Amino acid sequence: MVQTLSEIIGGKAFTFKCEDDIELAAESREEGGIRYIMLRMQSDTPKLPAFSAEWVQAFNDIQARFTGHYWADRYIIPNWYGGMNMAPHNGSPVYALYSAGGENRVTVSVSDTRTRTHMVADIEEGASTMPFTVKLMPEPGYETTDYRIELRIDERPVPIYESLRDLSDWWSEQEGCRPLPAPDAARLPCYSTWYAYHHRIDAEKLVHEAKLARELGCGTVILDFGWQIDRPGETDPAFGQWEIAADKFPDMASTVRTIQALGLKIMVWFSVPHINRSNPLYEQFSGFVLDPDEDQPQALDPRYPAVRDYLVGRYVRALEEWNIDGFKLDFVDHFSRYLDFADRKSRLRSDPAHDTPSLDLAVDKLLSAITSRLTALKPDIMLEFRQNYTGPRMRAYGNIFRAMDCALGSHTNRFRTADIRMLAGDSVVHSDMFAWHPDESPESAAQQFIGVLHAVPQISVRLAELSEPHARMLKFYTAFWLEHRDALQFGRFMPESPENLYPAITCQTPDKQVTTAYNRIVVKVAEEARTLVLVNGSHDAYVAADFGDEAQWDILVQNCMGDVVASEVRTLSGVASIAVPRSGVVTAVRQAGG
Repeated sequence: MVQTLSEIIGGKAFTFKCEDDIELAAESREEGGIRYIMLRMQSDTPKLPAFSAEWVQAFNDIQARFTGHYWADRYIIPNWYGGMNMAPHNGSPVYALYSAGGENRVTVSVSDTRTRTHMVADIEEGASTMPFTVKLMPEPGYETTDYRIELRIDERPVPIYESLRDLSDWWSEQEGCRPLPAPDAARLPCYSTWYAYHHRIDAEKLVHEAKLARELGCGTVILDFGWQIDRPGETDPAFGQWEIAADKFPDMASTVRTIQALGLKIMVWFSVPHINRSNPLYEQFSGFVLDPDEDQPQALDPRYPAVRDYLVGRYVRALEEWNIDGFKLDFVDHFSRYLDFADRKSRLRSDPAHDTPSLDLAVDKLLSAITSRLTALKPDIMLEFRQNYTGPRMRAYGNIFRAMDCALGSHTNRFRTADIRMLAGDSVVHSDMFAWHPDESPESAAQQFIGVLHAVPQISVRLAELSEPHARMLKFYTAFWLEHRDALQFGRFMPESPENLYPAITCQTPDKQVTTAYNRIVVKVAEEARTLVLVNGSHDAYVAADFGDEAQWDILVQNCMGDVVASEVRTLSGVASIAVPRSGVVTAVRQAGG
């Protein structure tokens, strides 16, 4: 039997459902134009707090959706579509609908970031409405006698980025979601070895590239996959044990000290869940994997305290022995695969040795233990998480959130970093590593950097082998990013048209506006901007902007290598265009009195 509670709230008919022997109550309030519905479920014996909320949203000037997943599609889904599943370490519990003008129509979310949530808003074709469903899907292990959850419904006509920013601030106040602070080093350009070297990295190459990265203006070097493998072409036997390839890194601690002496921080990559059968450690942990029949690498089962203790201990040992400054913790979202797909879930087994039957809760325990142990040893430790485990609960455990891998995809890197930042609040967002082909023009190569100006760039080319034009371009754009970091990192983040994957992105301080135009678009100049920086991320030889009231501007135009191609004073008003090479920059300073 199912208990049903129906109420009219804010002019809409809501239906709440849960088990028959659970007492269900709802209280509603409105604050600042946002509707909050507190649901309370009570029972005499512990029960899973499975419930659903349903209501109908009018389809009024809605053209697109945002869910926080890394997919590019933003289309309105048909009524036969299955909706979206969000897990604590895979996605975010949000479903937003907005207009073609980028204005919020409704942003729906929940306060419980620890429990799996299903959300869907599909089309009722005959009525031109959108039935909304929010369903909580707790696993065994979540049983309780008293459960509360708040449903947040934001229908304010504000820019969608503002609605989502306010949501991220609200989430940061929820239990278990207080963001982990990030050191300033996390907001400096990074050099990553991954795309540049893959497994062909060694201590000598790393130190040489680190010296060049420091000269470039980088603050951190990330040593990716390759430090632990010395037999290229073989399945990596180090997965799980994480021992150093001694022929490539004979003294890791010494290499770390050398890099730190350059004034750089260093982070090291680990794959969190994985272990291989060829690993000497596998015999010890063969009974502690999630699916023993799976092709390798297999995933360790964090429901076992022994697994969590081992993984935490391995990271602690790396920190204590090498004195590194951070960890790139990869593949955390792979745990979710064992619950997302029925065939995998059916193979999960229970064991009395588990201290929780819930895989989600076990992953949460693991991440909590990793963060607490590492921050106790080094309070300013950097912990990088990759999309799609960049949701509100993950902000308590990591302090760098990187775009999902998109090698050479400047367009994809752009929208993935923007998507993360829309929900990241003040947490640090990094680009996926970027690189380019040696034969590309500097204008084409610069598109990789331009695509992620609103994020912390992770550079992954062989610096020692760059052509002179590519080196000049990279030096110019790194210096440009550092010069305008005040706006790019700490200014108001205003991405346009998420449904079109952000044709323009603006970062703004009280007196400076930095806008990157990726398409043929007219940039709106803020009235208060004294300095206007326009980056030409399109293929046109100009940028267009609406300057508003007439004023005189000192204009400097540079190409992608920093060469000055024009310098003039212009009186501008309304819509005007400025000639600028592809991948070039316009810096315009409004004269006093303008």
